[in-house]
Amino acid sequence: MHIKKKSLGIVVQARTGSTRLPNKVVLNFYNEHSILDLILNRFGDEDLITYPKILATSTADADRVLESYALSHGFKFFCGSENDVLKRFIDVGETYGITHLVRVCADNPFINLVSVKTLIDYLTASDEDIDYLSFENSKGLPTIKTHLGIFAEIVSLDALRKVNDSTVDSLYHEHVTNYIYEHKNDFRVVLIPAPDSVYYREDIRLTIDNKEDFELMANLYAKTIPISADIDRLITFIDVDEENDYKKIMIDNINKYTK
Repeated sequence: MHIKKKSLGIVVQARTGSTRLPNKVVLNFYNEHSILDLILNRFGDEDLITYPKILATSTADADRVLESYALSHGFKFFCGSENDVLKRFIDVGETYGITHLVRVCADNPFINLVSVKTLIDYLTASDEDIDYLSFENSKGLPTIKTHLGIFAEIVSLDALRKVNDSTVDSLYHEHVTNYIYEHKNDFRVVLIPAPDSVYYREDIRLTIDNKEDFELMANLYAKTIPISADIDRLITFIDVDEENDYKKIMIDNINKYTK
């Protein structure tokens, strides 16, 4: 089997137009830094220096404010379709000559860099043409379909093009990778078991949709900044902390928002 040469790029997806919490990615989150600042800074890691890094947003006028964030952290800035996020990612891949895109959502302040490197190492070492690569939980769900908010995913440009050719359903054009793992027989999908500390968990929510999420995550981030890069230690802290009752609020919001 012919294996195509792989060219990776790290693509952080961000926008200002959230309906539940406008401008959430640029609000002051920790120590005068926004979530976007923290995430982009994290990907300045020297192990990732060889990969192009792109902040991908929409062509909406309000999203132009994100350009200064991108440039100040050494990211390229790309504006694509506002509503067709699938096309936006295809355009990013084609513009920068990327065969595989490491997709990072900017509303996940606890995105785990070690796990991103694990995915990259797996892909680059593999002799297969992988279309989709991420972690899964005990139910076999890719972690993008959970509330964990600590994992990225890698998707091939060819797979994105195939989705674009296969469906006009707005759901799949808004949620970039859903079609791929819902049609596994049509793609080469690889899911790695998530770390034991979160593999069975359905009560952890580390992503941000609304103001309550934002305030909870900001509080948690400030308290765990020395250990938050270690998934096991972060989850242990959440489990043992009683003062803020993190898990109760997380569970309440998991029940509010479906994935």
